[in-house]
Amino acid sequence: MSNNPQLVGDLPDLSEAVSLVTFNVSFCGLGGQIPDLFKSGGLDVLHLQNNNFTGPIPLPLFQLPFLRNVNFRNNQLTTVPVSLNLLIRLKTMNLANNLISGILPDLPPGNKQPNSENRLELLTFSNNFFSGGIPESWEQLIYLKEIYLNNNNLTGPIPSYFGKLRTLLILDLRNNQFNGTVPESLAELPNLKTLLLDNNKFAEIPQSLLDRKAQGLNISFSNNPNIRITVDEQQEPPKSKSGAPIGIIAGVAAVVIIGIGLGLAAFIYVRRRKSKSNLEEQVKPEDMPKSAQSFTFKEVKTITSNFKTSIGKGGFGDVYYGKLPDGKEVAVKVRSSNSSQGADEFLNEVRLLSRLHHRNLVCLVGYCLEAQQQILIYVYMPKGTLHDHLYPKGASSTKKSASSKKIGGSKHELLSWKKRVDIVMNAARGLEYLHKDCKPPVIHRDVKSENILLTHELQAKLADLGISRQAPELDVDKQHVNTGIITMIKGTFGYLDPEYYVRRKLTTKSDVFSFGMVLLEIITGRKPQSYKFPDSEATTLLEWVRNAVKAHEIETVVDPTLGNHYHKEGMIKVAELALSCQLPTSGQRPDMGEIVRVLKQVLQLEQVTETEYSDDEDNITILEDIGEPYDEESESINSIASTSVSMYPYTHPSWNTLPR
Repeated sequence: MSNNPQLVGDLPDLSEAVSLVTFNVSFCGLGGQIPDLFKSGGLDVLHLQNNNFTGPIPLPLFQLPFLRNVNFRNNQLTTVPVSLNLLIRLKTMNLANNLISGILPDLPPGNKQPNSENRLELLTFSNNFFSGGIPESWEQLIYLKEIYLNNNNLTGPIPSYFGKLRTLLILDLRNNQFNGTVPESLAELPNLKTLLLDNNKFAEIPQSLLDRKAQGLNISFSNNPNIRITVDEQQEPPKSKSGAPIGIIAGVAAVVIIGIGLGLAAFIYVRRRKSKSNLEEQVKPEDMPKSAQSFTFKEVKTITSNFKTSIGKGGFGDVYYGKLPDGKEVAVKVRSSNSSQGADEFLNEVRLLSRLHHRNLVCLVGYCLEAQQQILIYVYMPKGTLHDHLYPKGASSTKKSASSKKIGGSKHELLSWKKRVDIVMNAARGLEYLHKDCKPPVIHRDVKSENILLTHELQAKLADLGISRQAPELDVDKQHVNTGIITMIKGTFGYLDPEYYVRRKLTTKSDVFSFGMVLLEIITGRKPQSYKFPDSEATTLLEWVRNAVKAHEIETVVDPTLGNHYHKEGMIKVAELALSCQLPTSGQRPDMGEIVRVLKQVLQLEQVTETEYSDDEDNITILEDIGEPYDEESESINSIASTSVSMYPYTHPSWNTLPR
């Protein structure tokens, strides 16, 4: 039945096919959820790739004892069971190019697999939304030959036990958030042919791994900004084939190397001069809009007191506090040399903010394009970001009153439910302006709690329009006109629209999906990457809230710092709105105008019941500046409300916009 595009609709009832051994409907037009209809204990091959199946993969499918080959590639599946240990004959599993989130599943240990014909050799989980680290249980996958985990949101180090996977040929970890030291034990793997580590956050890579390149190892680790090469100092000095110490030979060659080094230094000097001139060619003063104010670098140094006070860091670079000659406070963003954003983003931000004006967009004061510098100057937002207020440092590790805490001395208020709704409604109005009032519409592409900045009165303004772009259907300057398809994925993991991430389809509804995640944050006080929840088997924030709404138990997911100071009907409305924003198909999601209308209704409900807890709102709690992400496994707070106001020496709130 494979390769039949005319085969559409849902899967038929297969519960009577008890003798089924192979089931292959790949490259068809089937859709809907995969039913729990496979009753054949002898099913060996299950191929559903290249269809339109949606929703979770049913657990009973992974309890079939003879299943060896599983291929669900290129669908829209969302979750996979956390344990697949019963698949003791599993040989290959391909879940690539889906919408699967949550943690990586446990898999059948190699020592429990019966023979060489039934050993797990291939895992392909690439192009999904998996998060967390690589499970400790994978240490037992001793027969693995190929592992593809690229293009997910995985974190943590590469486990040292990977050095025990002696049959491993290919390990692809590109485009994740892995960090730490690459294990030296990987260099001892006798069969390793390909090791791909690009676009992560690794800090160290052993020289012994690089030495394997001479033996044919294909290794790449580009775009790990802080990576350095380490050498095992315990190794004995190697000798040449003649028996002479390499150190002697190196001494003889030193003169030659020094000569080469001097020549190379001269070459680099010339190249750097050229690269600086290239930067000036890429961004010229005449490219900048006349309506945007230009500052000299000398003026910027004066404004920032020679870049004295750093208040944050984002994809563009460091952010500094400053004051204009008239006393107006500003935030100054300086592009760093290793910035993830470039000249295009710089120009885009200046051009957009010089012509787009709305009370819920951060206001651009001006720019500096001088002395090989690209600098953006904004009106200062004294209360930092929504993220700062939702996740104050230490919030889950202590039950002490917030008034007794002090981190960095800056003031962050415990946001009431009404204030949270008011903040997100302000942000929604800013997005509505970009989507509806701008001609052509503008897609933000990086809506997240870090990019919702707050004034002294806690009025929200959207920031970071550098990677935004005109709506594809109206973007006549790009190659893919009227398709909504682009090739470069930009944004923040945890907030990315699945259609955008997997299908490369970017529309205004991509912003709606991201905004839905912000709504889940204000409800739960948990981050988008969360995957562990109290008394729940849910593995994603979306699933956790959806289950609570279905069970009419919204109070079980509400941020405990809110206590019971919210209108339950309003809380449910926001939860249902968030779920509708995160529907897998963009056409089913509301637009920002609808979102604003619902949030207005919720605020009206809060107005009615405001007197029930106004006394608590009057006693504003001062929280500490954002620090390390709170530990979700720690005991949560029942209440951190305070009856007094604590004041500390003032420091500037965070303008951090990097993913945290």
